[in-house]
Amino acid sequence: MKTRIISIAFAALAICGCQCRNYKLSGNAGFAEGTMYMILGGEAIDSVAVVDSAFTFEGDASTPQHVYVADSTNLYAANYVCQVFVEPGNIVLTKEEGKYPTASGTVSNDARIAFNKKVEAIDEAYTLAEEAGAEESVLDSIQNSYVELQKEVVKENSDNLFGVAALLRLSYGDMEPKEIQGVLKTFPKGVRNSRIYTKLKEANEKALLTAAGELYLEFGQTDAQGDTLYVKNVIEDPANKYVLIDFWASWCCPCMGEVPYLVETYAEYHDKGFEIFGVSLDNSRDAWLNAVESNGMNWIHVSDLQGWKNAAAGVYGVNSIPANYLIECESGRIVATSLRGEELKAKIAELL
Repeated sequence: MKTRIISIAFAALAICGCQCRNYKLSGNAGFAEGTMYMILGGEAIDSVAVVDSAFTFEGDASTPQHVYVADSTNLYAANYVCQVFVEPGNIVLTKEEGKYPTASGTVSNDARIAFNKKVEAIDEAYTLAEEAGAEESVLDSIQNSYVELQKEVVKENSDNLFGVAALLRLSYGDMEPKEIQGVLKTFPKGVRNSRIYTKLKEANEKALLTAAGELYLEFGQTDAQGDTLYVKNVIEDPANKYVLIDFWASWCCPCMGEVPYLVETYAEYHDKGFEIFGVSLDNSRDAWLNAVESNGMNWIHVSDLQGWKNAAAGVYGVNSIPANYLIECESGRIVATSLRGEELKAKIAELL
């Protein structure tokens, strides 16, 4: 009898373990008839029919994933899109008129909702301060509170996917690659198997190779005339002392906002040894070259016209633009990254 009791106990544990790894993701009301897709990394990995304005995904969540649930495989054409952390438990999707869709019911999804509420409060505080004519230092302080909030969220969610998502945002310039490397090691095995964690880890490994103090990474791409230009040739040009590798695109508003600073700095310091090696993440040749000409961007320009799949961007692990790397020609080492606005001119003035 004891053997049977032990066997039953193990069976119960096995069943419990299986259930604990499962997820159920439901949209219960207000959804249009048709098909709902679960999209991971740009690919549909599952689909279900919407029946009586509702739908349900079910499956194994041993490896949690950050996905999109949408009514089209093309997220840009979808009428309904919701970011979801698929993890063990019951996840509920809501669809309210005039509001962003939300997913709730599990640790990561609920953490995201709580985070967004805090972000709304920060945004409101910034708007009120700006309308009141607050000094730049006050506005900067409010913006910094957003970064601090993300760091706090990472610590609080070091056992789930939302922590990884928050860390991903910080990797866009608000946290150093070495610091990110240390934080990545704190997540448990299940989370480490997720796609978002894997992609962040890969990007961070590349970022470590392109941090200040590291040797520049070589690449070559074609210019407007179809000739292949290599970074090495520009760096080894005796006329150049510092070269800025600048990743940008004509469709990127923040990139175009940086152009006046680039133009001004280039005009003042080009003859003293400053060169820019612009890499466009455009898909359209006309859009790329029209932006160059109309904005007086009179430096070196290359592109493979592959957008985010640009090979050079892949070499440098670029996951957001604008992005830049300032190289000292004599040593071949990167001396600064992510120079924006007046900071660029100040750095070049310091060096030259």
